[in-house]
Amino acid sequence: MKSKKRIKRYLLLLLGLGILAACRPAAEGAAEKTRFYDLQSFLNEEAGRYSEGRYRMITRAGVNGQYESDTLIAADSSAWCRLFHLLIESDINKDALRSRYKMESSESAGGKMTRYEALDEGLSVRQLSVEEKDGNIWRIALLLDEKNPVYHSRQKILYVRDSIYRIEARQRVMLASPDSFFVEVRIRPPGQ
Repeated sequence: MKSKKRIKRYLLLLLGLGILAACRPAAEGAAEKTRFYDLQSFLNEEAGRYSEGRYRMITRAGVNGQYESDTLIAADSSAWCRLFHLLIESDINKDALRSRYKMESSESAGGKMTRYEALDEGLSVRQLSVEEKDGNIWRIALLLDEKNPVYHSRQKILYVRDSIYRIEARQRVMLASPDSFFVEVRIRPPGQ
């Protein structure tokens, strides 16, 4: 019973953080300054598309191997924005970060992949990969890593358009057992 409460607490904490950062429009003039992908605008559009289409979220969350599942229909875009919170807040398209990431691009018959890697050890966004098919973003992968003398957190986030949003995380706090948590949201259109 304790583990179910803990799972719910972690899931509510994660979703609660998103409430604080509900979708916001991108700053004016951002398009002309964009060096990297504008994830905030893209994810705001995705949130609107999912809520208008009445897509369902089939969630599975777990802490230290104990899992729970649920299904819900997000009636407005703010629920999707809360879900995308970590990706929106990890947008590296900021003036102060422009020279602090190395960018590599590759193209193939199937599309284009752009990968950004932090040049500075102090940046929490370590890697960001954006893949396109037919000129549209279809996959985003993010690696976050934060360390200090008493705390270490590592999160892998994956978003595949019209398919899945997944967060896998491990954290260690000095003098405590390591924790791991997992959140997976399968994105389904009505009738599926």
